[in-house]
Amino acid sequence: MNSGGSHHFAAARYIASRIKRRVPLHDRLRTYSISPLALGALLRDFDMHAISDDAAISSGFHNAMMTFRATYLWQHLPRPYEHARSHSLAKT
Repeated sequence: MNSGGSHHFAAARYIASRIKRRVPLHDRLRTYSISPLALGALLRDFDMHAISDDAAISSGFHNAMMTFRATYLWQHLPRPYEHARSHSLAKT
C-alpha cells in the first residue's frame, strides 16, 4: 500500500545507484509478518474466496449465503485487486 514511504525509499535507492552516488539514509525499519499459527487457524476454520465486486455477482453471492443461512465476512481487496472482494465463510 506504500503509505509509510517505502516507495520514496525505493526511488531514492534506485536514483543513487543510477548516478553512482552513495547516499546515506537513516530511518526506522519496520517489518510485518503473518503468524504461521494464526494463518493455520484461519485456513482450518474458514473458506476464503475472492469474487468480483460487480453488483450482480455480489448480490448473487449474498442471496446464496442467505439461503444457506451462512455467516460470512467480506472486505475490499487492496490494489491491484480493488474490483474484487474477499469473502470468508466459517466452516461447519
